[in-house]
Amino acid sequence: MKPSRIASTHCNDEKTVEELKEEITYLQAENAVLKKLEELRQTKRQQTKKKR
Repeated sequence: MKPSRIASTHCNDEKTVEELKEEITYLQAENAVLKKLEELRQTKRQQTKKKR
């Protein structure tokens, strides 16, 4: 997996509200991509099973 685009230069206690909002947005997008990838894998598995 690619490293986070948000540098971890601060410990969580030192991050600004804006940095935390950016991190949340990034993590939500990453989560959506991973869910879609899993969905596509499941669809491919189901199609493979139907062909057999």
